[in-house]
Amino acid sequence: MEIYRLQNALWTLFLGITFVRVIWNTLALPDFDSNLVLLTGVSSLTYVGLKSSKYFSALLAHSALPRGDQPPLHLRQMFGGLSGILAK
Repeated sequence: MEIYRLQNALWTLFLGITFVRVIWNTLALPDFDSNLVLLTGVSSLTYVGLKSSKYFSALLAHSALPRGDQPPLHLRQMFGGLSGILAK
């Protein structure tokens, strides 16, 4: 598991538990600090940025193959529906 996935999952779990706990105890929506919301945004942007860079690097590696070559199995699984489009 990549670190950015783990970071995003743990941060979301922490905020979700906090959200439910505050609602359960006070029956009101929690008032999150703006720094906490900023950290959540940074965490999410890190996840999206690293995920998209991994996707595009794999896509570029796939498109650089000669027409007759088959991409590695993990790329065929990742881009299952796109393989016919990319081969054209």
